[in-house]
Amino acid sequence: MRRVLFLIGFLCLTTSTALAQDPVKVAPNNYKVLLENDQVRVLEFHSKAGEKIPMHSHRAYIAYSISGSGKTKFTSPDGKVTEREFQAGQATWNPAETHASESSGEVRALLIELKGVPSVKWYAYCDTTEKPPWTGPTRESIADAQRDADGHNEKNPKHHATVKETR
Repeated sequence: MRRVLFLIGFLCLTTSTALAQDPVKVAPNNYKVLLENDQVRVLEFHSKAGEKIPMHSHRAYIAYSISGSGKTKFTSPDGKVTEREFQAGQATWNPAETHASESSGEVRALLIELKGVPSVKWYAYCDTTEKPPWTGPTRESIADAQRDADGHNEKNPKHHATVKETR
């Protein structure tokens, strides 16, 4: 029985490690390190239309689209798919995240990963009646945490779950 539990634990750890890999390692033909020091890492990214980039992780980062336009589909480890439009000259702020991606158009971009910025995450919180207080799962997105809070409040009309930030 202990061996089975050990094997399950080992598989969980190796799977989560595989899901949270460095983009330069999982897609070396798409990412190139231009600069790295103790403050930032600057990556050049390029991808052809329809090219799939495997699951990887980023620290909090700024993305600047140098050329190309279209939509990119991002798939998180839990299977949730979001889509964002991009165009040349656009800069976006992105919290730390793990995803796989696929763009509808050719894209060339700079990603500036910030090493000194702690990751901000969100969770729903309610201390109305339960001791200890009810908390939802930690989320990358404030919108996801708000949905957790709204769901809790729907099931418990007298509760007033709110969203809190964690680092």
